[in-house]
Amino acid sequence: VRVLHEPGPFNFSRLCNAGAKASGADVLIFLNNDTEVRTFGWMERLATTAMEDDAGAVGAKLLYPTGGVQHVDVVLGLRGAAGLRDLNMKSDMQGWAGRNVAPHECSAVVGACLVVARKKFEAVGGFEENLAIELNDVDLCLRLAERGWRCIADPRVELLHHEGASRSATLLQRFRRNSDHERAFFEPRWRSMIRDDPFYHPALSLHRSQMSLS
Repeated sequence: VRVLHEPGPFNFSRLCNAGAKASGADVLIFLNNDTEVRTFGWMERLATTAMEDDAGAVGAKLLYPTGGVQHVDVVLGLRGAAGLRDLNMKSDMQGWAGRNVAPHECSAVVGACLVVARKKFEAVGGFEENLAIELNDVDLCLRLAERGWRCIADPRVELLHHEGASRSATLLQRFRRNSDHERAFFEPRWRSMIRDDPFYHPALSLHRSQMSLS
């Protein structure tokens, strides 16, 4: 294990890029320090998918400590630039078209647990450091997709996510302050995708986290 010390203002993208540069591995696993793995063999399963020729970013199912679903995949345009669906759904419920239990293609997965082949990560320039806290994971997934690499969510792999538990109240306040700035950077770049997520049925509402008809 090698620990990198990166002083200065918190920038998730910069930290991930530094970690990737320091590693010699063919597969990169970005994993938050506020997660707990619940699935045996999780690393091999996600890494095997990430090494497929047409795969880009690969993600898992993240659960709240209460056991409810926090994230399976990201929907573009949901409640803004991008959002999470079916929040707090029971982890064993199938969800729309079985997407909460079966591997599937999607527009993006979250960086709290994101696996990608090094050569593909480097081909798109890694994480966008202008997106220090928010939307950097979505931006990475979309840039990989531009190169023809599919984003895949595998909800058979489950992790608990104690969101924000390892960050101070000061950082969380900074997150709220930077949110508008980062969205202003992200939204013009991906406006056409935000308006029409190809993996979310157009009849479904973009105004509610629980999936329902518009």
